Amino acid sequence: MLRRLREGGVLLGCVGLLVLAGCAPERYRQSADREVYGIIEQKTPEVPDMPEEFTIERPAIDLLEDCPEVDLAEMEGLGFGIAEGEEEAPETAALLSLEKALEIAALNSREYQNQRESLYLNALSLTMERYRFAPRWFGVISGEYDSFGLGDEERVGADARFGFNWLFRTGTRVTANLTTAASRFLTGDRDRSSFSVLSLAVTQPLLEGAGISVTEPLTQAERDVIYQMRDFVRFRRRFFVSVLNDYYDVLRERQVVENQWLNYQSLIRSRERAEWLGRAGLIAEFEVDRFRQDELRAEDRLETARQRYRTRLDAFKITLGLPTEAIILLDPDELDRLIEDVEVEFDVEVERAVQVALQRRLDLVTARQRVEDAERKVEVAANSLLPGLDLSASLRSETEGDSNPTRFRTGGTDFSAGFDLDLPLDKQAERNEFRRRLIALERQRRDTSELRDRVVREVRDAWRQFTRAQRSYAIQADSVELAERRVESVGLLLEAGRAEAIDLLDAQERLVQAQNDVARALVDYTVARLTLARDMEILGVGLTGQLQENFDEYR
Repeated sequence: MLRRLREGGVLLGCVGLLVLAGCAPERYRQSADREVYGIIEQKTPEVPDMPEEFTIERPAIDLLEDCPEVDLAEMEGLGFGIAEGEEEAPETAALLSLEKALEIAALNSREYQNQRESLYLNALSLTMERYRFAPRWFGVISGEYDSFGLGDEERVGADARFGFNWLFRTGTRVTANLTTAASRFLTGDRDRSSFSVLSLAVTQPLLEGAGISVTEPLTQAERDVIYQMRDFVRFRRRFFVSVLNDYYDVLRERQVVENQWLNYQSLIRSRERAEWLGRAGLIAEFEVDRFRQDELRAEDRLETARQRYRTRLDAFKITLGLPTEAIILLDPDELDRLIEDVEVEFDVEVERAVQVALQRRLDLVTARQRVEDAERKVEVAANSLLPGLDLSASLRSETEGDSNPTRFRTGGTDFSAGFDLDLPLDKQAERNEFRRRLIALERQRRDTSELRDRVVREVRDAWRQFTRAQRSYAIQADSVELAERRVESVGLLLEAGRAEAIDLLDAQERLVQAQNDVARALVDYTVARLTLARDMEILGVGLTGQLQENFDEYR
């Protein structure tokens, strides 16, 4: 007996190992990925601007590896490479262009990764709804050992049950089941017995539970994936515009540091000149003290600008998913390129912008389709108010009763058919659900109407911001030219004794303010233009975050 048990245990162990090897977690993971990516690829043509390549896998690469390095020693005094608490400043930093920053954000941003995974999980839910209408196979094998009368009789037995359940979109449910049982006495007369039962059952609802109520979960899951894909497309537009805005904000803070540094150096020279003039008796000592005070204020403003720059840069690293300890610098030439490429003489009619947005806004398309979803759910709730009427039929066949589990009886198949009628005598819950669905439909219609109005308002606001930023940049550019001429002329007048020191200090301060303002106005104009394109839903986004306006096509 022990030998047989050991042999049986070895056999069951081998079977278990084979099952585990065949159903490894990695195979299930790969299977889920294939099905989910297939769903997204299938639905991509239905969603404008959805990237053709989609994956939730993050690359295991050094994102800064191919970035050029800059020597921080050349920027001594500006403080770009010095972090708080460091004993020694780093020697080099990775230089990130705007294109590279957008690429890193697309590959590594935590927020962007969360959005990709949300889309994946939505499509994963759809796989389960589709699976409901596929044959769902099952198989169970069990065995047991029995001992009777203190070991006088011993018996081993095994049961196996195989089959499938299949739900059709008409509501038809088919169940097939093959059950086999076998047993053998190990002692005594060593009798063996086995039998099998094959059954097939079909059920078809005709009223409640038929039609749209069967397919509604699948229909909604299919549409939810489309909705999530549209949300992902809109997120990409918002996200990369935000990354671009943050990139230029950091550069703008850097520009402020440089302007404050130049102003500080200029005031040092002005103070030295004032001290020389004071020693020569050309200006009073209190005027020399004024230059010294302005130099100290400039030094304080420079340190404040440095700290603000470092804080903004650290926040930008988190946006990109980089560690805050990473030593990076953003390419200052991007502002120069922005100045070269900027197109100020650019007109967009507000009514045309609104018209394009109402035609193309993906969130508005989704809201309109959610009204259709609500209408279907009203139909489903109405179906639940009907009486239940199900037709059923079944076949059953058994073996002859001998020890051969495959010898079924000839001509001995049992057949049965019937119906079940569930009278609608208790429909309180269904009545309430039906009324809730009607109210939800009216709410969805109101929400869609409100969203349309919000879209119009958003586009109008974006257009106003765009036109204001456009005028502001032109004004600030003229202001810088005036401030530069004023500093030059006041300096000449001071040397000729026809102006006072306070005039030069005021002119220099106004120049620094004008330079800071024009950098801010340039970034604001660029972001406002992209925001208008985003809200009109005409902003193209490349696979790694490249932004492309399409105004010319819709003017």
